[in-house]
Amino acid sequence: MENTMVFDLVAAGISQRRVLAVLGLSRSTWHYRLNPREGVPDPVAHEARAYPNRIAADVRNQVQGLIRDGWARGHSVDHSFAVAWDAGILVASRRTWWRIAEDIVDQTQRPVVATRKGTRQPRTMPVLVATGPGQVWSWDITDVKSVWSRVVYKTYSIIDIFSRKIVGYRVEEREVDDLAVEMFETAIAEYGPPEFVHADSGAAMKSSVLKTALGDHGVSLTHNRPYVSNDNPYSESEFRTMKYRPNYPGTFEKSLSSSLCSGLIYK
Repeated sequence: MENTMVFDLVAAGISQRRVLAVLGLSRSTWHYRLNPREGVPDPVAHEARAYPNRIAADVRNQVQGLIRDGWARGHSVDHSFAVAWDAGILVASRRTWWRIAEDIVDQTQRPVVATRKGTRQPRTMPVLVATGPGQVWSWDITDVKSVWSRVVYKTYSIIDIFSRKIVGYRVEEREVDDLAVEMFETAIAEYGPPEFVHADSGAAMKSSVLKTALGDHGVSLTHNRPYVSNDNPYSESEFRTMKYRPNYPGTFEKSLSSSLCSGLIYK
């Protein structure tokens, strides 16, 4: 019926392209409808066609056998793959092993491999109580954007959680534990050592250099629980206050970043 409509409308003087557009037919479909391709005597499905990197049937059977043997021992596909490679059986990629495993009809043989998910021991939430200034300090490092793409400056800051006073800060190009030690030494020289210093679990915060330096002043360190982002609320709130102020410039030049941060949050 479509063919008849096309022929009639074209004969009436309407362009073929417009007729096909109205009927929702592509030009290629119409072309091959009038000029069909020659049929293939024995067509081969795409999944059965050969190509240079196709896994041979004997190799596929070998991998299936290794996977089944591993399943019988309670091993995962990854474990069986690693064992085979250790034994010198380098027949296919890890992803190919998984594809072959998915094609195995009897999936009831697949073992339930234990994972570490949900096996973490509960950690006690760190609780520090300050009844006066100079007892508990909290510190952190945040990024401030520069005027150059993909370049940020590191803003170090120490806050007294009782008075909310910023007892130390600096702006650097790197996040280094030695710079943090210098900042703490300056703050302790001016305000005296606190009883506790709390921080998150970053590399600079948990460094042995900082731990030793603060330990020499009799300061104890506490840290966030693993995978908990809100165990350091005072420092996080401090940086949010800075970055959400109406006069926050958004980007800094190195020569101005320290003084601007000081003017934005520390005064």
